Amino acid sequence: MFALVCAVMAATFFPAGARAEIITIVMNQAKIIKLPKPADTIVIGNSEIADATVQDDDTIVLTGKGFGQTNLVVFDDDGEVIMDSQLAVARQMDNSVRVTARATSRRCTARHSAKDRSGPLPSRSPTA
Repeated sequence: MFALVCAVMAATFFPAGARAEIITIVMNQAKIIKLPKPADTIVIGNSEIADATVQDDDTIVLTGKGFGQTNLVVFDDDGEVIMDSQLAVARQMDNSVRVTARATSRRCTARHSAKDRSGPLPSRSPTA
């Protein structure tokens, strides 16, 4: 009986047309999303993480504004959910550079990595 109640509740809150998925957006970049049918209302859970702009009835543009996760819910004219997705905003990893430095009392060393290359940077002793 409990399973039947859960199934009825799930069907009520998550109609067959709605789909839950994770959409990844790169910080400060836009992503075009085509909707299965025209949207009436678009809700972003946290507007400091992502923003949505309506391009036309069935196209929205998502923009990553801050790092983190939030959600996107899109409703049609009848108030039915046509999209219910998680949004993940991350930094672009291509062309990124990570520098890690370590200092000891006698020597300063550093390592860097860019794309698939990594190796030690020239190290030098600190001057007194």
